[in-house]
Amino acid sequence: MVGDVNLFFNDQDNDLSVAEIEIMIAEPRARGRGMGKEGVGMMMHYAVDNLGVRRFYCKISEDNEASLRMFEG
Repeated sequence: MVGDVNLFFNDQDNDLSVAEIEIMIAEPRARGRGMGKEGVGMMMHYAVDNLGVRRFYCKISEDNEASLRMFEG
């Protein structure tokens, strides 16, 4: 294991179609190898297919260039 991917259902109106997604690659040697992107993609597919999620959002610091690139387009 090199990190984790999480979903949070934080909508105050209990809207389970919206989820915050979070990724953390803890092992420095595993960063920059596409594992985060692959893990996020797998979690998103699972959430859409099995949990009914239709919209995702994430919170990223402005100085976290790697995460910003991963979540672009």
